[in-house]
Amino acid sequence: MKKILPLLLFICWLPVLRGQQMTMFSNFADNQFFYNPSLAGAEDYGELRGMFRSQWQGVEDAPTSQYLGYQQGLDSIPFGLGLLGFSDQAGQLSNIGAMLSAAYHWHGGEHWSLSFGVSAGLSRWTYDPFNSRVTDPSDRAFENANTASATPLVNIGLNLRWQNFYLNFSSPQILESEATVINVGNVNNKLKRHYFATTGYRIQLSSKYALEPMAHLRYFETAPEQLDLGIRFHLSNFWTGGFYRGEEAISIQAGLELADVLAIYYAYDATTSALSAVNNGSH
Repeated sequence: MKKILPLLLFICWLPVLRGQQMTMFSNFADNQFFYNPSLAGAEDYGELRGMFRSQWQGVEDAPTSQYLGYQQGLDSIPFGLGLLGFSDQAGQLSNIGAMLSAAYHWHGGEHWSLSFGVSAGLSRWTYDPFNSRVTDPSDRAFENANTASATPLVNIGLNLRWQNFYLNFSSPQILESEATVINVGNVNNKLKRHYFATTGYRIQLSSKYALEPMAHLRYFETAPEQLDLGIRFHLSNFWTGGFYRGEEAISIQAGLELADVLAIYYAYDATTSALSAVNNGSH
């Protein structure tokens, strides 16, 4: 473990050094509201949804992420509202926040709809230097470690649906606010603007069976673009599928809907990058 500790610390700091990469959920199709506020109130019912992700099993101080969100449409006007809270932890670095969302929905009869949404909130990055194991405790970077002030967040999104096809775009952290966790002179850590695109099409094979190919693209300026490709097979209220995240992981997923009031879903990621030598996958 000691031999890979420097690598792990560097990995944990990547979100700060490379622009606050947002959490990547393998169940992106089930959690699009987390990335895209235009999904608030897209359905005619209220929905409470939570997610927990435990990354890189077997690695000390590996990242964990969780969020809880509620969204619902309004009966009298074509608006939807939502609220979500989130928390990320990677070693001694953590981030918590909350956001309010609002969306407007245009409906073109039964066949298509177009939605635009915006969300706004705050996040707070913190670093715990007292539980860190460092070679030189007097290093200025650790002497000046501090708790960041609340950082404003604004996300925007667009969603198009046409029968069984959907395509949506979103741009989280559009303000590129500054989040200073460690103060070392003129070094600035900004929340970089991200760009997401998600698309899918449900092919109804019969009243019970359906196939759903889908794709999810993520991009921001200080890292390469990343593409998830996958397909689901639906059997009544059960589905299963597989996904490939470019040069990162292969994911196996399954979900079950119970009496139209409760859904449970799970994903396991088998790492395909060089990190596979030191971890047992993600849940």
